[in-house]
Amino acid sequence: MVRISMDGNINTLFNNLATTIRNVSVAVGVFAFMWGAIQYATSGGSPHQLEQGKSAMKASLIGVGAVVLAATLVGIVFSALGGGAPGH
Repeated sequence: MVRISMDGNINTLFNNLATTIRNVSVAVGVFAFMWGAIQYATSGGSPHQLEQGKSAMKASLIGVGAVVLAATLVGIVFSALGGGAPGH
């Protein structure tokens, strides 16, 4: 959900933008994982299609993991600097 705030606080703007980017990235990653699972399930025993499906699933899990890790690290840094957790 995109929250648009016109309170003049640049931190709020960047927090909302970061939250939106994170949410969209995770949604794309989940879609990519499902696409890979469909490729794998419908491969019909074709080794090439099996490998494509596994590759897509692995890549999407790595991507979602990277997005979640980055968001967590940003939250830790903001908290350590006294800025509060982004997105809250």
